[in-house]
Amino acid sequence: ITSVMAKIFNAKEETIHHQPQTVIGDGVRVEGKCIGTGHVTVRGEVVGTLKTSDDMVIESSAKVEADVEVNNLVVSGEIKGNVHCHGQLQLLASGKIYGDVTTNILSVETGALIKGQCTTGAQTGDSAA
Repeated sequence: ITSVMAKIFNAKEETIHHQPQTVIGDGVRVEGKCIGTGHVTVRGEVVGTLKTSDDMVIESSAKVEADVEVNNLVVSGEIKGNVHCHGQLQLLASGKIYGDVTTNILSVETGALIKGQCTTGAQTGDSAA
């Protein structure tokens, strides 16, 4: 994840040295509202709402059926729900979003999928969480 985050956010690997504060592990299913302020990594399933004022990684094993609000987001798994990203959204080749996307900066690799409306550019409104 560290090298992926460094690649995505154009930062040196040393600067993205922190471990995720919250990990929803592979084989774990969470239902309801997940609202917080720290870095989140999803490897399992989430149904409901995911919201953090920090960064989030949706790994390739993840299945998210939730509205997502986040600062920066990396998606290599699947999201079924609307995404509001205040910073940069990086959709990797295996990533899929079925829902509307609002983000300041969007980067999409070949093979990725967005099925919904997409709005990019400077965003207004409150920050996540």
